[in-house]
Amino acid sequence: VFITGITKFTQISLFSVLNNLSNISFDPEYAAICGITKEEMLRNFKPEINKLAVSKGWTFDEAVAQLTAYYDGYHFCHENMVDIFNPFCLINALADSKLKNYWASSGATSLLPKFVDDMEIKMKNFEDCPIDSDTLETSDVTGGGAELFLYQSGYLTIKSYTEGIYMLGIPNHEVRKALYKIVFDIEHHL
Repeated sequence: VFITGITKFTQISLFSVLNNLSNISFDPEYAAICGITKEEMLRNFKPEINKLAVSKGWTFDEAVAQLTAYYDGYHFCHENMVDIFNPFCLINALADSKLKNYWASSGATSLLPKFVDDMEIKMKNFEDCPIDSDTLETSDVTGGGAELFLYQSGYLTIKSYTEGIYMLGIPNHEVRKALYKIVFDIEHHL
């Protein structure tokens, strides 16, 4: 059984229930299991990339560069920093031949204001956001603060790792745009 979600699955009981889980979230051999690599995209979606390129008046390489800027940039293991595309967004963009913000329809945006106070101020810190490895690797979403929630919900990704500290940052243009839209909407509703 493979279980995935935006938070660490807590092992609830000493006896029975779910107490024999292996958390592969940070294992290098599984770093690309929950996304699409550039190699996979180029191997499996050439017709769709060509269709996007034609519809936008781009070359094939320009279409790949635009898809990469919009939907790529996720990393799930500091020992294997393979770039991962968000599969939901990439597949929708290729199906529609449009670069749109599919992220907003994925559902993670509604909880954001509950986890992040002073969103406008913190936006400046999201490009270079340190978090302790123990917090990132072992805490559930309610126990690690805004940075952990943003990582587990896909708004931040691993950019680097040094001596037990992960540096997180915004993975791509689509997520940056979604974050700024949320901040803008929050400001206008206050």
